[in-house]
Amino acid sequence: MQSLATGSPRGFDAWMQRFGDAETHPALIDAFASIAFCDEAAAAQIARMPFLDDAGVGSYFQESDATILEGLGRVAQSRRGALSELLARPELQGGITDRLVATMVLLLLEQEDPAAAMAIRDLPWVADGIRYIDYDAQPAADHTEDETAHVHALVSLHERANGSFHVFLQMPWVRDGYQWTEIPIINELVGLAFWDDASAARIMQMPFLEALDGDEQATTALLMDIAVRRALPGVLSSPRLEGGIRDDQLAVLALADIEHQDPSAAAALNRLAWLEDGIDASEHEGVRSIVRVATGSDALFRALLTKEWVQDSLSRAEIKALRHLWFMASMPINGMQNEATTLQILDMPFMKEVTTLDALAVNALEVLMFSNEEGSLEKVLSQPQLRDGITDDWTHLVAVTTLADRVPGLLDVLLDPERTSFEKRVITLPLRGEVTLHVIEPQALGLSSPGSGALEPMDALEHAIRTHEEFMGLPFPERDVILFIANVFDAGGAHLGHGLLTSASRDHASTITHEAAHIWEVSPIWLARPSAWISEGAAQFLTAFSERARIGTPLPGARSSCSLANTISELVTLGLDPDVIYASACSYVLGESMFLELYRSLGDAAFRKGFSNLYLISTEQEGADDPRGECTGDAADLCYFKAAFLPVLTPEQAATAERIIDRRYFGR
Repeated sequence: MQSLATGSPRGFDAWMQRFGDAETHPALIDAFASIAFCDEAAAAQIARMPFLDDAGVGSYFQESDATILEGLGRVAQSRRGALSELLARPELQGGITDRLVATMVLLLLEQEDPAAAMAIRDLPWVADGIRYIDYDAQPAADHTEDETAHVHALVSLHERANGSFHVFLQMPWVRDGYQWTEIPIINELVGLAFWDDASAARIMQMPFLEALDGDEQATTALLMDIAVRRALPGVLSSPRLEGGIRDDQLAVLALADIEHQDPSAAAALNRLAWLEDGIDASEHEGVRSIVRVATGSDALFRALLTKEWVQDSLSRAEIKALRHLWFMASMPINGMQNEATTLQILDMPFMKEVTTLDALAVNALEVLMFSNEEGSLEKVLSQPQLRDGITDDWTHLVAVTTLADRVPGLLDVLLDPERTSFEKRVITLPLRGEVTLHVIEPQALGLSSPGSGALEPMDALEHAIRTHEEFMGLPFPERDVILFIANVFDAGGAHLGHGLLTSASRDHASTITHEAAHIWEVSPIWLARPSAWISEGAAQFLTAFSERARIGTPLPGARSSCSLANTISELVTLGLDPDVIYASACSYVLGESMFLELYRSLGDAAFRKGFSNLYLISTEQEGADDPRGECTGDAADLCYFKAAFLPVLTPEQAATAERIIDRRYFGR
């Protein structure tokens, strides 16, 4: 500010009149000063413009504000009067606003590189008008549709990575507009270009990026890790990657990376039997996970190689456990101590073989290691029953300690057998076989109520799991289920993944049944557009079906509206905060009504086929067609729902179902 006051008193006065003593970021002040030093009148005009409304709120600022001020400074320095001429453009009358950010950055680019500005303007989605989103008015709006941000990113790419910029504009997934599945990958590629322009330009022309369907994100994330280490040229020169990176070569890239970083570790990896015969698609994530360990903690990597479950390939549960172990051992906080503790955990009896329940326990140990309550992990591991290491008999208790941070004092209660009750039951299901159920209930802190005893929680849980497997006609997904009865979530209950459930009360059989229904995942994680109506509607339907089998309650009637919307389409396009939508219960009401009408119209057998296929596709079961490449943009949730539900029906049934789906979704 001192420099501005000395070099341009009028500019200083204009800035102070606008912002006073409010903290503003030095980058903004420096950029503004460069304007004021050349053209004080224009600087005074700019200081009053609306696009700077958020510049005085503290150290945070919109990156586009700095881009515009810096660009205006370069124009002011180019020749006398150039800035006044630019500000006199018809489209800028009324000043620069947030809505005009894209227009402004293109005008600035035009001053320096007219051909580049024209190349951006020629993109079809730019030529037909640049969409602007006001996030103050629409806090939950789809960022995919924020074309102002996309244009600004392109201009930044031109400024910082010109070689990649020209390749980038030729990619079909840039020219046809950004889809939500493409955004994370595009962001990674832009980041790559900022780190290594030449390598990024080369990568963008490789086979795996010819079309984007979302699967490329893991590969671009790994490339970004490599770029940060300034190792891209060396890794890309690996004989393994001759001809460029192709689809399904995440593991190959990971091996090329570790060979470049640590040939000794790479040699040890290549001696694993399941890698000697080549890498199939199911092994890619496993290779990526163990390579990540090798780069983060050599001691953990060497210890893992001695484990039989690492030597004979890696299951999903084992990969999940590996990720948590890697994070625990490689985080710089208490680095060597954490690595030693992680090695101690790996050597415990429960890690001899790794199940989903074991992976949940490792996740909880990671949470405890970095808990807000210092010493939480040590407190657990020092318990008398755990002093010789965690055994399979205690993994269910360890798994629920992941919730300890949510309630002060909960960890002490869980570790006290006098204040927490445990119940275990092994059941045999027709399709899955043996499944172990655990019910854990703290008896202190006011987290649970005595209950009426009408139906014991264990009985409610067993009934739900049996009826759900029977309805789905598929093996139950988990070998272990934990029900934690405590009021730790405002929702009354939650499914935390991998068979870990909570219920606020032991008497809420419907809550227990609903959360157990979520074990059958029918909405895939890649479906980023609001799709809670699918998952919550399916859980509500299974709950109603289970309760009908238990006490004879008729299935409810389908409803045509909720408090916020009349249709699913209207609900998902409102742009409301997810918490507002959740509180309204609209996802539950409209989703369940969709399933209820389909059930009544198609009949039991046909409906079960479509419903079960939602699960098969969502969880990427072998042989299930994944529609993520086709289901992008607006109504991606509808596209997925149809792609999963309709193909297993007869043509007549599919036509009936599609009419119902469209009416329930669009209201027509």
